[in-house]
Formats: sequence, C-alpha cells, structure tokens
Amino acid sequence: MDVKKSYELRGYPNPYVKGLLGVSFTTDVLENLGETQLEILHNLCVDYMTVKEIAKGRQTSQSAVKNIIYKLRQKTLIDKLNRPIVNAIAYKSDGGGSSTLPPQNKKGLYRVHGQNHTIKLLATSKRYFDLLNKKSSIIVEDNIIMIYRRKIVIYGNISFYDDIPDNSFEKSHVYWHNFFIRLEKDLGVKLYDGIHTEIKRFRCHIAKTNDPLAKIVIGHKLKYKYIDDLGRSRLEIDNSKGLMEFEAICSETCQEDINIIRDFQGDLITKEHYLPSDIKNKIDSLSDWSNNYKFAIETQTNQHSEVLLMLKALTIEVTKLKRGDWLWDLYSKNLRKYTD
Repeated sequence: MDVKKSYELRGYPNPYVKGLLGVSFTTDVLENLGETQLEILHNLCVDYMTVKEIAKGRQTSQSAVKNIIYKLRQKTLIDKLNRPIVNAIAYKSDGGGSSTLPPQNKKGLYRVHGQNHTIKLLATSKRYFDLLNKKSSIIVEDNIIMIYRRKIVIYGNISFYDDIPDNSFEKSHVYWHNFFIRLEKDLGVKLYDGIHTEIKRFRCHIAKTNDPLAKIVIGHKLKYKYIDDLGRSRLEIDNSKGLMEFEAICSETCQEDINIIRDFQGDLITKEHYLPSDIKNKIDSLSDWSNNYKFAIETQTNQHSEVLLMLKALTIEVTKLKRGDWLWDLYSKNLRKYTD
C-alpha cells in the first residue's frame, strides 16, 4: 500500500508534508519508517484496525504485527492503546486545565478549540444500546461523548495549533474526520452513508495566542467583547488559559473573522501609517477647510440672492412697460393734479 498516495486520493493532506493525521508525526519521523511500519501505523491510526484485522489483511501472524507495533512504540509514535501520541504543535488536549504547550511554541500561534458536534445516528447496533443502558457519556481522547438513542453530542477538548489560521482549521478537519470513523467502530454505529452524513458543528472558537492587543487589554484589567447587530458574540479577549488570546467565537463566522483580524494586524505591521496625532491634525485641517468652504458658499448664496431680487424687480418694470401701465400712472397723476 502506498500510504502517501492513499492520503492524496482520499483528499487528506500529504502525510510527508503535514504529518500523518495532521498530528504527531513529522516529516523526518515518517521518512525514517520502513514501508511495513508506515502501513501498520496507517492501519492503527487511520483505519483503527485491531492487531487481528491487520494480521489477516497482511496474511501474516499476529506476533509479527505486534513486533512492528512494539517498534512504533519505541519511536514514541503510538501509546499502549495504539493511539497516536499527540504533538502539541499540531493538536493538544486542553484537559480542562491550562495549556501544556512549551513557551517557545506559544508565540503568535492560532488555536482552534472548543469544537462541539451533534451527530444523528444513521444506524445503530445492539452493542450501542448495551452501552447506552450502562452509560450516558464516555470520554474518548479527552473528548466527552454524550450518548442518546438517535444521536451523539461531542464536546471537543482538543486544540489545533498553527501559525496560519486556515492551517489550524485544516488540522482540525482531518482529526475530526478520522475521529468520527473511529467512533463508528468503537460504538457500533453508522455516521456516514456514502457522502451523506448528519454531522453538525454547533460551537467553534479560534484564538490568536499572545496577541498584542489582548496583552494591553488584560494588562489594564479591562474586558472586551464584540456583539454584532444580530446579537451574535463575534470577538472577545480571553486569558482563561494564560495565553493572552484574541478570539473569534461565533461558530458561523469565526474562520472569516480571524482572517480579517490577521489581515488588519498584518497591514498595521507591514505598511506605513500615520500616528494618531498626525491623523488628528489632518482632521482638524480638513475641518477648517470645510468651514471656510461653507462660509464661501453662504456668502456667494447671499450675493446671488441680491442679484435675483434686482432681476425680479427689473422684470416687473419691463412687464409694466409692455402693458402700458406707465401711461395709466401718468394719467392718474395728471387727473389728481387737475382735480385738486
């Protein structure tokens, strides 16, 4: 099996570039693996196959598969449960507490987190209902799964880090797709039917860690939250995990919002801008010019009004002349003279 080509055909990121699953496996580590090790790593972490299933598929013994798995564990690629060991830069369990990212990896990263999903079950099994009768929730990879008869609700507790917002989202998409496939196997349910699925995300945040504006606001013990005209909370500044974060918190718009913030901050850094005092001086100058222009218009209007009145009076006199009113006026004056 060509794992690299398999990823490309399935539309996933090339594992040699992004890291298998977008998580803990770096380019150097993967390239140092043999073909058999890479295939079994893929079987465990992407296909969620058991040792027995892998051995049957490869037409080999279970002990041979276990020997390969032992070597993968020695390379710290998988844990004792054959799950991928998470690299903090790619994604990290929030664990309900503070971030465990090393300080040098916290600078300027974008953190996608708080992703919750509601999933309608397209098919169930006896195994699923046996689990439902025993528990109302389970925890898988630190994510809380609430179990219902016809749906499951997932409260994500994983963060996805990158220095580009869209890359953080890409890592989250790859992770959740594979997580949902694993849930199908673990729970005995059907979440996908071909291309049809009933997966709906109802919460998602993305934050710029160690944000300069967040540091200023938090340093002055202030709070910031932006609510749009539709009543949706869109942006806020948060320091609940000690990461000085400027967050986009509306599930519908968070990816677009954080990119707008990123472009705005990039514009401030890379392009020349006026200082606030310079802007004030220019506004004052423009205001003075506007007032002078207003005065000039008003003066011209007054002058025009006087000319209009003169023209109106002249028009009246010309009309009188045309009608012969001047003869009547002369006659009236003479008549009064003789009458007197």
